[in-house]
Amino acid sequence: MAYWLADPPTLRLATAQDCNGVVVRALGEREPARIFNAKGIPLLTKREEQVVGMVTDGLPSSEISKKLGVSAHTVKNHLFHIFNKLGVSNRAELLLYALSNRDASRGQGDLS
Repeated sequence: MAYWLADPPTLRLATAQDCNGVVVRALGEREPARIFNAKGIPLLTKREEQVVGMVTDGLPSSEISKKLGVSAHTVKNHLFHIFNKLGVSNRAELLLYALSNRDASRGQGDLS
């Protein structure tokens, strides 16, 4: 998907990297992703939560594998399990899921 960016004096088509940079900057003050089911039980393992956090930081699998000290194949396996557990298909959907879950959990604390 592409977006038009108003970049005076010309308009240009935004690349995925342009959009990713905007998203990463917007997430600068994000909270860690904690994803629970309706009963309050975590859906993801601690390691999977770490991977989600790094994905939302905009890191590619190769960087995630270096930071965690595992192979890129292991990171891809973690992502496969995360996608399966959450019912998402790709990193963009995972990012949106994590953001919406974070915002929903913030709203629950305001009910007092």
